Amino acid sequence: MDALASENFFVIFIETKRAVYGGQKQLLARCGEFDRRGIPYAVIHPFCTSLFVAEYAALDLQGDLIRPSPRSGGRLASDNALSKVGRSVFILRTLAQLIRQRRGRVVIHSDAFDSAYLVSIASRVPGVMPDRVVKVFSVNSDRYRFFSRLDQTLLPAQDRLCTNSEFSRAQLRRHEWLSAFDISVCYSAIDFDALDAVLRRVPPGTAGRPDKVSIGYIGSFDRRKQLDQFARCAIAALQAIGSRFELEFTVFGDAKDADQAAFAEEVKRDIASSGFGAQITFAGYCVPEEVVSRVDALLCPFRFEPFGRVVPEFLYLGLDVFVIRDGGLTEAGCGFARELDALEGLALERQFVAALSEWLVEPPHSTQALADRREKLRAAFGSAAIVDRELQSYVKR
Repeated sequence: MDALASENFFVIFIETKRAVYGGQKQLLARCGEFDRRGIPYAVIHPFCTSLFVAEYAALDLQGDLIRPSPRSGGRLASDNALSKVGRSVFILRTLAQLIRQRRGRVVIHSDAFDSAYLVSIASRVPGVMPDRVVKVFSVNSDRYRFFSRLDQTLLPAQDRLCTNSEFSRAQLRRHEWLSAFDISVCYSAIDFDALDAVLRRVPPGTAGRPDKVSIGYIGSFDRRKQLDQFARCAIAALQAIGSRFELEFTVFGDAKDADQAAFAEEVKRDIASSGFGAQITFAGYCVPEEVVSRVDALLCPFRFEPFGRVVPEFLYLGLDVFVIRDGGLTEAGCGFARELDALEGLALERQFVAALSEWLVEPPHSTQALADRREKLRAAFGSAAIVDRELQSYVKR
């Protein structure tokens, strides 16, 4: 931060997703911390309306959210008015305008591969990005498993790389073509003040209650997140201990594309054939208040997850969270998640049933224990601590 303290700088973020998932929550938390510090920024978002736009407005963030005009060429622009090519052109034009308007250092911080591609391409056009522009890319996905030739061609044009867990950094360092980068770890920033507001609106959970217990899944239906494994664990639990405890399992999330939609339908058919369709249900996308009011714990069987921000978020909100020891989930749990050694299959189902049976008879967490948990989570993943780390990456090396 010292290198930045003596000069003015402006940060540009690019958000190309319309929904609000982990990456978008991280960006919103980062913007809130920038507001508190008085750091100027803008967010380029190539959609007129979206869930992200609504969330940005609800948080009353101060940076400019730059979107296409509601009217383009005399016609009303809907969410789909801009094609993929049109959205790319909008982003590139807006980038060039913002860079020209600023005289000091400009940082372009990308959180997704599609926006990082555009920045890398623009940087190869003479005159578009002067030396005062710093290009930062946060590689917050499991892309390290299948880097493409396009990745290897374009990503070296970035100035700095970050990632959101020690696990993910270790995986990235295995790629020789990334050896020139000093990859920094910047955990996904979490807006704990917003979660405190949730706690004020929703009564505390009743984990461990003997009458009815609800276990949730939160996330997209990406196959690596193992929604099918969540369903099999639920079925195994209902078969093994459903006669002793009234259990229900709820899936919160939706499909991002056709493949995810087809996968969800496969899982629903398997659930229906098991005879437990009434106990395992799909609720769609829900805000944290609704999740906390409906479930007592989460099961996160995600494979290759770089971080998994739902883990610390819902631990902070008082839920218990079961995770497999894979990817960055253990780091995200900060010592509070209930870890399962098996990654999939019958072994995981048996471990989950055993862990769930043990948890069901434990006493609820004390108020002091939950307060201690929240304090440690805030210290590890709070916006202030994470932005301190990210600002260190806003200087070329």
